[in-house]
Amino acid sequence: MTELEEALACLQAENDRLVVENSALKQSSGQLIQENTRLRQRLEMSSPEVAAGGKPSEVRTESAVLDTPLPRELTRTEFHLLSFCLTFLALLRCVYAPSAPYAFYT
Repeated sequence: MTELEEALACLQAENDRLVVENSALKQSSGQLIQENTRLRQRLEMSSPEVAAGGKPSEVRTESAVLDTPLPRELTRTEFHLLSFCLTFLALLRCVYAPSAPYAFYT
């Protein structure tokens, strides 16, 4: 019977440790959910203002992640314009290049 009582005590101690760890993880998860919600709200709030030409509202929070500006990606139109310009420059170089391919090195 003593072995069973020792095993039960060991399992009870492990259970108590896991309950404390579970509580800490739930608290951390709750904080992450709140920060995620604030980030989503900031993203939704800043998009219409930036599109209208205004400045995004200043939001002060405890997280430095919320204070960083969102990165701007190239839009499809900008990419096509850049591609067209580079192709045009390559075409001009071919048209106005001397007849000898390496004449500009001499």
